[in-house]
Parts: sequence; structure tokens; C-alpha cells
Amino acid sequence: MSLPVAAQLSLELTQIIPVRAIVTTTFQKAIEFARSLQKTGSDILVEEDLAAIFGRGKIVRQLELQFRQAINVSIQPVPISPRNGIELTCGPGATVGRALKDNYYLATVIQLSFLSWFHEKSSLAGSLVDCIEKRIRMGLPDANTHISYEGVLGTLDACAAETSRFGWDALASIVQGSFLNSTRTLFTDYTLIRDPFDPFMSLAPHMLLGLMDSLYLVQSLPEDRFIILESPQGAVLVVIWAHFLLGLSVVVLAPERDIFFGESGKPQVVIKWKPDWDPMKDTTPSLELLDRNANIVLKYVPEDNTMISLSGMERIRLEGYAKHLLRRYLNKAMIMPDNDPAYKECAEMATAMAISMSKLLRRVPYFSQAQNGTLLDIPLQCYSNTEQWRIFDSGELLFSGISLEKNVVNLYARSIAGVPFDKIQFPPCIRSSQCVDIQILRDLAWLVLLFANVNGLESCASVPLPFASLPFYNKKLDNWDGQSPLDIESDIWFGDVVGLLRGISPGDSEQKNYAAVSLICEHGWSAYVGSFGDQDPGDINCELVMLKEGVPTSVRSGERKYQIIDAELPRGARIRPPSVVEKEGVYEPRCVSRVTNREIFYSTRATEFRQLARYDVDESGANLLPNEKPQFSLFASYRLLHNILWHVIKSVPCEHGSNIANEASLDLGVATARGFYWDGGEGDARDYRICICLVKGDKHARWLLLTGIRPDGGFMRHQRRVLLRKDGCCPNCAVYYASRQPGKWLVIL
Repeated sequence: MSLPVAAQLSLELTQIIPVRAIVTTTFQKAIEFARSLQKTGSDILVEEDLAAIFGRGKIVRQLELQFRQAINVSIQPVPISPRNGIELTCGPGATVGRALKDNYYLATVIQLSFLSWFHEKSSLAGSLVDCIEKRIRMGLPDANTHISYEGVLGTLDACAAETSRFGWDALASIVQGSFLNSTRTLFTDYTLIRDPFDPFMSLAPHMLLGLMDSLYLVQSLPEDRFIILESPQGAVLVVIWAHFLLGLSVVVLAPERDIFFGESGKPQVVIKWKPDWDPMKDTTPSLELLDRNANIVLKYVPEDNTMISLSGMERIRLEGYAKHLLRRYLNKAMIMPDNDPAYKECAEMATAMAISMSKLLRRVPYFSQAQNGTLLDIPLQCYSNTEQWRIFDSGELLFSGISLEKNVVNLYARSIAGVPFDKIQFPPCIRSSQCVDIQILRDLAWLVLLFANVNGLESCASVPLPFASLPFYNKKLDNWDGQSPLDIESDIWFGDVVGLLRGISPGDSEQKNYAAVSLICEHGWSAYVGSFGDQDPGDINCELVMLKEGVPTSVRSGERKYQIIDAELPRGARIRPPSVVEKEGVYEPRCVSRVTNREIFYSTRATEFRQLARYDVDESGANLLPNEKPQFSLFASYRLLHNILWHVIKSVPCEHGSNIANEASLDLGVATARGFYWDGGEGDARDYRICICLVKGDKHARWLLLTGIRPDGGFMRHQRRVLLRKDGCCPNCAVYYASRQPGKWLVIL
């Protein structure tokens, strides 16, 4: 932008009516508030710099009241697990708390919440920093402070997390509906109901720069200034920002019929929509600020710097998410009425396909290959245990608004059992529709199955999800014959839920960064693995993902972070190999390696908490070697425990139930053992085919033992499959089960 234009903008900005009064406060209060902001990831200086721009806007009173009502909630914090020092907190933090008391900051929070809802936050932060730098170079009034990317991103994270209850998606639906009703025939070639990266839902960086000042100029000088956009790129967002937030009148000059928002007499924002507009070719829309005589005062055009990009990311709620996805996909070639029976058939068929898949998904335990490379028999208890009622509940929530009939779903499920998905005979309405193909049904089926593995799904209706890019189903389904087992990894459900929350496609390289992550928080909702807590490992369904509202918050300090990551295990902590306790005769099922104390420790990093569990062990009752001390400590972590639990075999109920025999006999090749460090060598236990680990009745010792069997963390020279005894199975039957299987075994009592 040339210097004369910058000078002109400087002059224009002096005409905005000042809305910020000078407020004095004590230095101590300012310091305390700065610390409160810092704990949420925001920054007082960054918030002031952003407020100097966005605080100039006067928000429509009705929207302001709705926003206050939506976000000003008080919900009891939810402990993630007992004694771990971190809980999930909802509601206003320091950023929103101040905004609720001061309209200057409230205007800023509302507009940042709006921008964060419809854009990927890291690209939005980068674009805001770039816009602010441009304003500094232009010499604009009060534009003299450089701002950091990290600071802006932290503020956006805080705003998004604390305001996610507001219905930005509902406002977008209103605008999209107005566009669709007025220009239906235009949506057959390119459409806001087809593309997840819709051009109507994405601002270009130069548009953001122009709107950051021009909207407030028009609001302050309603008779003397107006804005023209040369194309409808970002039109939905411009309408929301200009009309619903700031109360300006907007007209979209559409080819079929003009679309008005507000008074139609003299619109203050004009959006041109030419009949031949092609979003794939026209990527350089300009923004013009004009005076009352239609003279161009300022003009914003794209720059050559392609390093700066702003990624649109439309978010919609989990309730009805699959219905919206289906509707947008089916309308890509022609407008299909909402009452078309193909919607119902697709929803019921996708749910049936999810049921069909669930019966053949399986976890593969450690060391399930024989020496010749063939796969050993995988026990039935390792096959997916996703209950059918969970799949129905998931389908009903995701397809909310479409009535699913369970008897029809069950009929479809029986008819497609054992049939490859690309060979399925579809119901008549699907067959007659030229818009439906197997890709969308596979996507929807995987989506239904994914959320069937979310615990407490009934409370997750308002989870905000970015509109997904197709395809996102598991790629193993491409060539699936409908009969062979589908092997799934330990990150399959957690990884895909996190991916959807953050708008990351399955297989994206960014997903690899989550290997040690046990919790991710996005827009005020936290997804985490089921190993959090203090349950016995036998009682945990490792396939269920926890998804709850709230941001991880330190109970002690009040700090908020958006990830919890496993800390590195201290080196040298596992120094004691296992050893045999009894190798013949009878033995008593008991615990010889008692965990006397379990402590959860965490440390703080820039964007995450890091956690570690310490287990204090006492082996005073065991036969120790001369150089062995009876008391020692070992360490574990939540994601590590989740990954290991995924690969063990759990016992099945027996006729004896949980009745514990006082003693049992040891057969040939069977011995009892103590110790936790199995992945570094087996000591004298290596000569026995079955080793019974004496940790009965101590849930912490059972957890700790699991951390010592992971082959990916050590050497595990002598491969053993692992059987974890659950309640409902007696020790004798657990050992008997292992004795009937090939290979070497660890039986965890």
C-alpha cells in the first residue's frame, strides 16, 4: 500500500468516535490481573493491543446480551482423576471475566471469538500479527506496538475456550440459508453446501486487514463511508461481522435476487456477486472504502507475499454433524429437498455399516506372531466390544433431525454382513439417487463408529467440530472384503477424535506429534484417554475415549493449558529384573510387590502440562538378593498405560467368579514371579513358559507391572503374551487359559 493511502487512512481513523475512557487502577491490581491472564495462556499487553483495534466496534445490543448469557455460566470443575492436581474448568477465565465488566474488552472478545470460530487459530494468529505489522508500517494512529505470534495465539486460545458455548454456527446457518433461498440455481457448480473449505466462509488476509479498520469507520460515519467487496469470497463472514455484530446494513448483489441484511435503503456494505464468478479462478477480490460520493478512499488488494495465509475452518456442533455432512455432500450436483427419503436411507445404512464393521475390528496383542511369521489366534476378547446400543446412540446424535428406525438398521446390518462395502445392494432411494456413492457412506459409517467409542456421548451434543474434509475413514476399508478382521492401533479412536476436534485429516503428519499426548483441549472441550483416574486396569475399557467440556487447570496455581503430555521416564528407575518366587508345589495367590503410595506429578510448559506417576514399592515380604533393597520407586504415565493396555489380553469370566483359592498347584513349566522390569530381561524366569505375577489385589502394582512389558520401550528378549486377570475370573482359570495357548505367557493376577 502506497504512502498517500496510508496517510489517508491515518486521517480517516481520527474520525472514529472514541469509546475507551481512561481507567486508572493500582499497580498491584494490574500485576495481579496480568498474572491471571498469563495463567490462561493470554497476555495483558497483547490483549490491550488487540483491544485498541477491535474495542473500537460497538456491538449490537441484542447480540451482546445473547453472548453474555451464553458464556457467563458457572459449572463445577470436574477432576480428571483423584489426586492428580488437574481439573477441567468451564466458564469465564480472566480474559472473559474482564470483558463481562467492560464493553471495550467485551467487543474485543466477541470479535476474536467470532474470528476464531471460523478460522484455524494458528493461521489466524499469523494473519493478525501480519496485519498489525502493516498498520505499524503505515504509521496509523496508536499503531506503534509490535506483537508476538505466541501472544496472539494464546489470547485466541483463551477466547475460544471460554466462549465456545455461543452459537456462531447458528448465525452462519441463518446467512447460508438466506444465500441458498435467494440463489438456489447458482449452487449446482460450486456451493457453500458442498465444500468444507467453502470460499464463502474464508477471509483473505488483505480482507481481514481492510475490515479491521473500515468496518469501524463506517460505523462511526454511517452517512459518509461505505464498503464494497468485489466478489462474494468470505461473504458469510462479512455479513456476520458487519451486520450481526456491528449492526451495519449489508446487501449482496446476487445474480438472481439481491439479498439484504438490515435496512435496504442505503446499504453500508456492498458485496458483488457476478454470475460468472468462479472461486477456483478469482482468488484476488479487492475491498474498497468509499465516501458518500462513491469516491474510493482506500483500496485493499492481495499482496505477493504467499507466506501469509488465512485458513477458513467452519465449525458445527456434534449434534446433527453427520446430517450436515450428508446434506452438503448430496447437494453437490443438484439441490435435494430436506424431506428426500434418500437422507433417511443413507443414515440408516451408514449406521448398519458401522455395526457390521464393529464386529470385525480387533486389537492385536503384543507378540501375536509365531516364529515363522504367521499370526497366532487372536482371542475373541480382543475383538471390538463396542456395544450395539452405543452405535445406535451415536447414529441418533450425529443424524439428529433424521429419525432412525432400529429394526430397519438391524435389517440392513444383517443383509450386508460379510459383504464388501463396494458390493452392497443399496435400498431403492439410494440406488435411484445419482449423488450417493460408497465413499460418503463409508465416511459416515466410520464417523458413527468413532463416536460410539466416546464415553458419555449423551453430554457431548454441543462439541464444536470443524467441517470435515472427505475422506476421513480408515484407509483399511478401501480393500476390505467384509469378512476379514480389521486390525486397529491404540491411537485409532483417540487420534481420530483429536483430529476432528482440530480439523486434521487422518494420516496427516501433524497427528504423529500426538504420540505422547494423553489429553487435547480444543475450543473448550477436552478429549483424553481412559487410563486417567485410579481404576484397576481390568476395569478400564481401553477403546473408550473420554470427551468432556472444560480446560485442564492446575488446582494449585490456576494455570490453564491445552494439552497433557507424558513426561519422560527417569533414567535408571527400572533396575531390578524379575525373579522366580515359587517353581513347584503349591503357591498362594497374593501380592509380594506392594505399592504403598502413588503420586501424580506434573510440570508446566509453554502450552501443556507434563505428567508422571511415581509408585513407591515395598517388597519386604519377598526373598530378596543380598544387594536388593526392599523399598524403591518406579514411574509410569497415562498415555504409556493406555498403549500397553491396548495390547494385553484380558481374561474372560469363569464359573468360579472372583473366588480366590487359598492355594493352587504349579504345573511343569509354570512359576510364580515378582518384579516389574520384564522388557530388559527375565533373569531366572526365562526358563518357564508361564510366569504368574504375584500382584493380586493391588491395582497400582497391576498398573506398574504393565509398564514393564512394553516391547517398544525396551528389548523384551523373551517374547511373552500377557493375560490380565479381571474380576469374574479366578486365578486358577486364568492360568489354565494361558496353559492351553501356544507360546510363553505372563499371567497378571
